[in-house]
Amino acid sequence: MNKSKGKKAGKICENILFVIGILGIVILYWYDRSITLDPNIKESYTGEYPRYISEVNEDDIPDEEYYPTMEEALQKADVYYDEYEPYQKNIDNLLVDMENDQYRFIYYQSIQKKKSMNTFATFKIREVNGEKCYAFLRSYVRDSEKFYKGIGDADKNTKAQLARSDYMQHYGIDKNARFVFGDIMEAKLKKGESAEALTVEGQKPDAVIPYEENGKKWYFWYFTDLQSDKEGNKLAYTLKK
Repeated sequence: MNKSKGKKAGKICENILFVIGILGIVILYWYDRSITLDPNIKESYTGEYPRYISEVNEDDIPDEEYYPTMEEALQKADVYYDEYEPYQKNIDNLLVDMENDQYRFIYYQSIQKKKSMNTFATFKIREVNGEKCYAFLRSYVRDSEKFYKGIGDADKNTKAQLARSDYMQHYGIDKNARFVFGDIMEAKLKKGESAEALTVEGQKPDAVIPYEENGKKWYFWYFTDLQSDKEGNKLAYTLKK
């Protein structure tokens, strides 16, 4: 190929990339305009906890969407899961199960061959035709190890999870309590650190639950009602023994 043809081909490539870039900006612009923000949700610190904000109008859930068991409610939930990974609706290993007269929270593992995924899910409880039934409210599925490695060691991940807790209050079963939770990957703990030694604002978690995921040891910790009005990213914590 001679120089003139090479320059021409290069110019064509530049023009194509320019057009693609412009199209991307236009698409993002109209996508952002199409999103309707809930005026009740404010992503700034209000100085008050708990902050329970539901994205679902729970009173409007029809009786037909309530089921006799939590498992059935999860299987029939109209919620996105990868079409190639429907196993993520299967509760193969129930790690945490908390319930009161209004809500039920679970943290579970779904396992397929050697791969497992972890899910947080919350259900609404209602009496239907004289029986206690469950309606699916929300869930959060994640590959814990991939999420963890993207942030760093156990200390950095704990800080990130405390900050994230400000926006996950609605997973708790008590609207009047500050629900805070997270995971610790044992392999990411530094010398002198321990999952069992975790304290936040001088308080010990309600539970620190060991479990295995893809051959590695993990710990799930939670506070059903952390006593503090500090925003998540300013909470004092330690993992040191």
